[in-house]
Amino acid sequence: MDMEKQRFLSQVEIDLLITLVSVPSFTEAAEALGLTQSAISRAVSRLEEHFGVALLTRGKGGCEATQELLRLQPRLRRARQALEELNATSGPTKSELAGKIRVVGFRSAISVLLPESVSTFMARHRRVRISLSTVPEIGGGVQKVVLEAKADFGLTTIRPSRGLCSVYIGSDPYTVVRRKGTRRPFVSRMSCALEGEMLRDCSQDIASPSMGSHRDDVSG
Repeated sequence: MDMEKQRFLSQVEIDLLITLVSVPSFTEAAEALGLTQSAISRAVSRLEEHFGVALLTRGKGGCEATQELLRLQPRLRRARQALEELNATSGPTKSELAGKIRVVGFRSAISVLLPESVSTFMARHRRVRISLSTVPEIGGGVQKVVLEAKADFGLTTIRPSRGLCSVYIGSDPYTVVRRKGTRRPFVSRMSCALEGEMLRDCSQDIASPSMGSHRDDVSG
C-alpha cells in the first residue's frame, strides 16, 4: 500500500468494529460507545471505503456483520489488546489528556457538526472518551444542562448566560429565495421589504456577533 495513502485505524474505530459484531443495531452500538447513531453510520461508511468491502448487511431488523468483518475480528482484538497493554504500561503523562467528556448540543450540531471533529480528537487523544447527547433548545436547553454540571461542554445557538465561558465558532449561511415574476405584486413588494430588513439585521449581527465576546469564567 502506498504510504502516502496508508491510514491506520484509531482505537475508537477498532472498538466500533468489534462492538458491531455483538449488537444488532447502530442505536445499541452508539449507546455502548457513547456516540450518536449518525456518528456510527458515518464511521462505518468511512471504514467500508477504507477496506473496500461491505462490513455490515442492513435491514429492517437492524444490521448484521458480514463474513469480511468476522474475518477481521481476530486481528482487531489483538490490536485492541496491544493498545490496552501499551496504555497500561506507559500510563498517562502530565501533558496527556485522559478521562471522559460529556458533550451536549442541539440535534444538527451533534449529528452533523461534531462527529468528524470528535473522531479526529479521539484518534489524537486515545485516553479520552466522549459521550454525545442531544438537548432541545427549550427551557434552558444546552446551557441549563452545562450549568447544572450534567455536561462538560455544549454547543448552543443562544447567547450564553453569565457564569459560562463561551467561544463564538461561527454561523450557518442562510439564503432568502422567492419566485420570479409573481402575479401578486403586493406580495412581491412585501417580500422585498422583509428581505431588506433581514439583510440589515444580519449585517448588524455580523458586525458584532452576539456570542463572540462573552467570556465569564466562574473560576476566576
